[in-house]
This record gives sequence, C-alpha cells and structure tokens, in this order.
Amino acid sequence: MSSKITAQTIMLSDNRKLGYSVYGDPEGFPILFFHGWPGTRLDISCFSNIAKKQKVKIIGIDRPGMTYSSFQKRRKVTDWPSDVLALIDHLKLEEYSILAFSTGALYAIECALQIPEKIKKIGLVSALPYYKIDWSGTNNKGLYRLTKIFRHFPLVMRLFLRIMSDIGLNRYLRNPTKTYLKNLKDMPKLDRETWGREDIRFWLFDEFLPDLLLSKRKGIAYDLFLIGAGLGSAKEYKKPHLTTFPIYLWHGEADNIVPVVASVEQNKIFKDSKLTTYPNEGHKVIYTHFAEIISNLK
Repeated sequence: MSSKITAQTIMLSDNRKLGYSVYGDPEGFPILFFHGWPGTRLDISCFSNIAKKQKVKIIGIDRPGMTYSSFQKRRKVTDWPSDVLALIDHLKLEEYSILAFSTGALYAIECALQIPEKIKKIGLVSALPYYKIDWSGTNNKGLYRLTKIFRHFPLVMRLFLRIMSDIGLNRYLRNPTKTYLKNLKDMPKLDRETWGREDIRFWLFDEFLPDLLLSKRKGIAYDLFLIGAGLGSAKEYKKPHLTTFPIYLWHGEADNIVPVVASVEQNKIFKDSKLTTYPNEGHKVIYTHFAEIISNLK
C-alpha cells in the first residue's frame, strides 16, 4: 500500500515553479519519470516500495500546468528539456535514466535530442510516437485524422479538448467509484487484474486523484492540446539515430489507447533499441510489469 509522497518545487529562471517528488530509494540510481495524460509526477508512486527494493530513486516531474508546476503560456514540447536541465542541475545528477509513460514519451525523446549528455538509458512505455507513422491500419485512425484537421484551427481544438478534459474529470468528481469501475470494465483482463487490486485502488483514490485534481483545468487541457497538435503535425524522421544510449520500449498488443504499431514503428527508427510486447495486455503495462521495466533502466 502506498504512503503519502512529499511534493517539492524549484524556481525556474522565468519565475515558474517546477514540481517534483522523489520516491523509492533516496540513495538509489536516479530515474526521471515523465507522466502520461492526465497525469502527474505520482503516476507510478504506488510502486515506491518496489523501486526501493531495486535501489532506484524515482524523480517524478509535473509538466507545466499540472499540480505543483506553474502553467506556461504558449509552451511547446521542445521547451521541456530546459526545465529538466534546471532540475538536473538542482539535484546535481551526474547520470540518470528516463522512464516515460504514454504521452510522456514525446518529452523523453525531446530530451534525448536536446540534452543527451548525462542520459544512461531511456524507457518508453505504451508510448505515443515522436516521429510520423502510418495509423491507417489501426482503430484510432479517425482520431488521428481529426488531429490533422484541428491543427489548422488551434483555437477550436483547444476549446474542444478543454470540454473533453472537463467531462472526464467531472465524472471522477461526481462519482469516482462508478467512473473507476467503468474504466476497469473497458480494460483487457490482465490490466484489469492489476488495476483492480485493492492497494492500487486505495492509492488511486487516496493519493493520485486528489493530487491530479489540484491541477488547473487549463493546464490539463493544454497538455492534451500539445499532444493533439503533435500528432497532427508529426515529424518526418530526419535526425541522426539516437546512438549514445539504449532505448527500451514496452507495449501491450491489446492497447486501445495507443496502438502497439506506434512502438513497433518507432523501434525501427532507433538504432540501439529493444521492443518488448505483451499479448492480451493494454495501455497499463507500466503497472503490470513495473519491476521488470525499471530493472532494465539502472
């Protein structure tokens, strides 16, 4: 069962606050954690004891507008590495790995491109693709076609995604148990067994959701906007291979949020990479295989 995790902040050069939490082994090997959407630095804090046993220190970071990090107007994914660099300097890290879940993968690869010097390894779990891929053979092709249309109408897109964000969060505010059970029902069996565990459920209601709901609605919506804008204008692969450190990818083959093809195609791009897929598992493989994942990033 999880225990409360202390939140900390640093002041950035533009007077914004950057929120983070340290859990696991305080003396262990540092792994920076980039959360999904909607998420916070506490996405995986329920596994603090596992991280401690593996002698790993997880440093979860709130993206701008999420919980303890100040909202940043007109930010882009490309702005993230400068925030990370400030935290690395503050913590005096000489070497670290990055673990990114879902939408956090976009930010992890941006760090790999901009600030690779101290990175040992990168782990991408259920990851959105950084580079352009073909979605036509997936069940999500309509959604990604919509992001391309919205790219030309950013204000309309932001309004639409704000409404979507509010609807989802309000469901948890009005009836958290009913919403949780509905989400549970929609998961593949193996995900459902893990996400339905009593300790995970306690952590979700006692720690994670109260923390997430501290986030400003505009911060949650803008984070989603950046995801949609990025998918609508995905980068053609033109940069050199990322060869200075290994990249690991993990993905559930039954993922109905980010199809497994995303990791399959990205794995072809990164020269020093390894992809592990899990049959009959969905988007939550970071929870079903957490110990295995972090053991590869030390």
